[in-house]
Amino acid sequence: MGSIFLSIIREYVKLNIQSLRGGYRGNSVNAMKITVSDKAHNWYIDEMGLEKGDGVRFFGKVYGKTEVHDNFSVGINVGTPTDPLATETIDGITYFIEKSDEWFFKGYDFQIEYNDEMKEVSYHFKKQ
Repeated sequence: MGSIFLSIIREYVKLNIQSLRGGYRGNSVNAMKITVSDKAHNWYIDEMGLEKGDGVRFFGKVYGKTEVHDNFSVGINVGTPTDPLATETIDGITYFIEKSDEWFFKGYDFQIEYNDEMKEVSYHFKKQ
């Protein structure tokens, strides 16, 4: 368990250092985008009881795996953006990533789709 934890911490530190070196891109041409499919949007409404004015935050969390990360996965919670890196608003619901989570999403556009076979959303990282 100790070596796995150290490996995760090393990866987290490496990603944060890379993010700090690159700095925030703001509204530049390479600014990341969030795309939420209609089916995924409806799934969030049904599963999380979302209403107009709500927000869904995406962030990197320890443990798990994505298409581009080992030992990290996508976390979500309901909230309000305070310092957003990227947003997508559909029917009054804002999907967002905070600037403090840029280390996890840097260099990628983030796509959320609904997987009909799995009956849940799936996350995709598309290189910018």
